[in-house]
Amino acid sequence: MKPSHHLPPLRAHAFAAALALSFAVQCVPQLVAQATPATVELTGHRRTIDGVEVLFLRGTDYERGFAEGYLMAAETARGFRSLLASGMVPGGAAGWNVGVLPKVRTGMTFPERVQERCRGLLDGVAARDVDLLEIPELRRDLTVDDLLGVAAIPDIAGLACSSFAAFGARTATGAPVVGRNLDYFSTPELLQQTMVKVHAPAEGRAGFVEIGWPGSVGVLTAVSERGVAVAVHDVFMKLRGERRVTPRPLVLQEIVERLGPAADAAEQAVRIAHGYRVGMGGNVMLAWAGDAPGAVVLEIDTRSTAEHEFTIREPQDGADWIACTNHHRLPSQGNGASQHPRCWRYDRLERALTGGDSSVLDVAAAWRTIGLPQVDTTLYQCVADLGTGSFGVRMRRGEAEDAWDRADGLDIRALIGEAERGGVAAAGDGGR
Repeated sequence: MKPSHHLPPLRAHAFAAALALSFAVQCVPQLVAQATPATVELTGHRRTIDGVEVLFLRGTDYERGFAEGYLMAAETARGFRSLLASGMVPGGAAGWNVGVLPKVRTGMTFPERVQERCRGLLDGVAARDVDLLEIPELRRDLTVDDLLGVAAIPDIAGLACSSFAAFGARTATGAPVVGRNLDYFSTPELLQQTMVKVHAPAEGRAGFVEIGWPGSVGVLTAVSERGVAVAVHDVFMKLRGERRVTPRPLVLQEIVERLGPAADAAEQAVRIAHGYRVGMGGNVMLAWAGDAPGAVVLEIDTRSTAEHEFTIREPQDGADWIACTNHHRLPSQGNGASQHPRCWRYDRLERALTGGDSSVLDVAAAWRTIGLPQVDTTLYQCVADLGTGSFGVRMRRGEAEDAWDRADGLDIRALIGEAERGGVAAAGDGGR
């Protein structure tokens, strides 16, 4: 029987699971490991590429969670504790218990597959080291609700970001070249833990690459094997009225997994999104390759009815580029109008993408462009060419100007193929 949504402490039964898994992987490599509450194979591995940690996952949602929890056990525990100490959680541990968790339990709804992923994560951490479940600041063990709360933090604390997409005559293949900054609160621990996660395809769902953190579910930035890219930005518009909502990162994951690069990709994305209600305004950069490549911004208005919560902003006047920061257009100006109020980050992107220069925008130019709106709280940048499948990331590791790691020329489809082939990590090496 599966654990309930609100998990009790796992330490007692997970200790036996840890012993079983340790014995299995030491004595017989690739032996199926016994873990409570289900029998799972370690369906993941991790390795470092140019100083960037990359985690590869496949299998069921539970198995993917278990693999991530086992391979990233210490990082998951440290990252959660660091989150409690950051500006993202007002009041720290006390604020988490009395502010965040009540919202998670009474005001939010989570797909069952996400809850399964979180159950697997907890069991994986426990199988690696049961003591890591204990969170001293909370005076209790980590629970599924805590992990779901991490997914909800972007909707509670908010994040400010910038992005652009160029396509058509502006790129070598016609498919979009996308750039993205994620600007957010952080701590030294979380800066060190920013990583790439690679998800193998599942039945009816595309494989994808995202930038995230150990123990986090849902996506803030992702690119799929089908040539679809998504990235979320905040618009500071809180929910009006009472209703249960789903955190935006989980809705974005549904879009990137289910969407194909069709001519009506924007309309399809809106139909997927309208299967959920969300609780925080936002802009979603959406770009896609295929026979009719393009890009739009999906604007989230939490004050609207469910049928109009997500609307489409197209490039203005048929332009072959679109930019996005943290503002909606003025509704009275209609689709495609400039954002309001203006912000200097949007203006810099607009000038770079117009400015009388209509030359082809390659990856090098995309890196220069996305660097223009960078701010002190930029945690990472990425550039993706949806035509070639090339992907690059730049991750801030500290306050110094040169405290960045960068991995360029990653192949999205090759990474997803590696995740799909899979592998079983040896005990004691963390899956490296």
